[in-house]
Amino acid sequence: MNLVPGPGITNRRTLKAQRLAQQRNKLLRARAALVQKIKRLMQDASEDVPEYSVHPADAGTDSFDRDLNLGLAVVMI
Repeated sequence: MNLVPGPGITNRRTLKAQRLAQQRNKLLRARAALVQKIKRLMQDASEDVPEYSVHPADAGTDSFDRDLNLGLAVVMI
């Protein structure tokens, strides 16, 4: 009875570990990009200078959108 793994098993384990490492790195890069985007959205939403129109309906929509974005950003971080 041979309990030493053969070269095929070792190669498969190595390939599986490499694929897992590649996927992990890809996910970490995607996470970093999303965190940067959330931070940028939070900065945009918290600006003191409003970019909305003088019309009250437009101001209300902009205010709602800003509050929604800030709320979503807090939940995601």
